[in-house]
Amino acid sequence: MRITPLLACLLLSTSFAQDIDFRFHIHQMEPTIGQALEGRLIAGGDAAAEAVAKLPDFVRQGSVEEVAALSLTTPAGERAIGKSEEGTVMLPSRDAVKGLEIEIDPALRNGFINLNFYASFTNIVKGDPRERVVTSQTTVQSGQPMLLCRWQFDDEWLLLTGTATVAGGNTSTKAPDDVLFVESAYYDSASAAKFNRDRLASTLIPCLSGQSCRSEIVGWIKDENIIEDEQPGFRSYLTPALNGDGTLKLRAACGYIIESGGRTRLNNGDRVRRLKIRDVNEMLELKEGEPAGRRADLSGLEDVETEDDTHVAAFRFSRAGSE
Repeated sequence: MRITPLLACLLLSTSFAQDIDFRFHIHQMEPTIGQALEGRLIAGGDAAAEAVAKLPDFVRQGSVEEVAALSLTTPAGERAIGKSEEGTVMLPSRDAVKGLEIEIDPALRNGFINLNFYASFTNIVKGDPRERVVTSQTTVQSGQPMLLCRWQFDDEWLLLTGTATVAGGNTSTKAPDDVLFVESAYYDSASAAKFNRDRLASTLIPCLSGQSCRSEIVGWIKDENIIEDEQPGFRSYLTPALNGDGTLKLRAACGYIIESGGRTRLNNGDRVRRLKIRDVNEMLELKEGEPAGRRADLSGLEDVETEDDTHVAAFRFSRAGSE
């Protein structure tokens, strides 16, 4: 076979493609432990490494539970999918992978690992399936622990972390400075949002300026009259844009849906579980570490009119290394 210059380049680049080893974990914990750990993961460096190193001790003490883990290896530039266990969980409209599923698309650039990722964690909570999802992008150092998502719904607090290690490769010795961590949360009042207390539901995810991302917590119920987007839970869709002065312009669409008890009759005569549907869709300006938010619009299934609500969706952001 005659090897052309183009083919030779392709063969050379393939043979020297660097493998990246990934390890992912989901831990369930008390909010006080979770908040302290998040701050250190955002700070990065030795603080993040030391905090994650203590997790096995917390697990042995019973204050933290590891609920899922998986490892996978892929060459830089190649997409890979992994899952923590076999089996599926039946949702009303489809089947979901049981446990943790990760899809990653990593690339090596300027000594950093750029990572596009999707993750879902699905299990049974109080008899019904609960699915948590995140789709976003981040930039990490080889061997340094990374925060990929916090899912919080009522008293459940789950933390998805990971470590990416380039096998035998030279990577940057400094922390990335382009990663934003954005928290989306619902509170029952403006006062609770201001003082960051009694969060009803929230997510905290890494993202990059100019890139859209999403995070969800869906508590699926079997009812053919409730479409997927109206299933109870929490959903946040974000597009952040970092300004030159360090403030953040954030396009946010954030919803919080709960069952309110009893049933209501739809226009077609069918009876369906009564829902409270809260939505905020705004363009916000954020200063680092300071909350910004809006009161929600409240509606129900097939309601034509919406009304103002006391509940507030609030957002905060931090830059990597800032905690």
